[in-house]
Amino acid sequence: MSKNWNTFDVLRHSRHDWLNRLQLIKGNLALDHVDRAKEIIEEIIIQSRQEAKLSNLNAPKLAEYILTFNWCNHLFQLDFEVIGDEYDICIYEADLIELISRCTTVLDSHVKVPSDHHLLLTLQLYHEEIHLVFDF
Repeated sequence: MSKNWNTFDVLRHSRHDWLNRLQLIKGNLALDHVDRAKEIIEEIIIQSRQEAKLSNLNAPKLAEYILTFNWCNHLFQLDFEVIGDEYDICIYEADLIELISRCTTVLDSHVKVPSDHHLLLTLQLYHEEIHLVFDF
């Protein structure tokens, strides 16, 4: 982990993220873009469900690494999804963090210009097998 997050840090970053989302919804409603506001709300619901799935894997350090990644200085944004059967992956947690950390470090070192770069990390969980897919 790159940082030890205390409760205050987590609440501050989380509050900032939620205020940004609410401002997007409010701005779209003010412009009478109701359909776009509904899309943003649906995106928030989907993201919250993905966060819950990640949290249900009994890998709290992995969840912390992924959920706080965008709060640190990176030249790209990390998005994630969990697909498949939710089960306890705690025995793989350290290895998964190491692998994801190495991959994101390599990407950080090769991205030179800050732009709208995104990495989608997909954790595919099937029959007690874990597959990671990195889509940059």
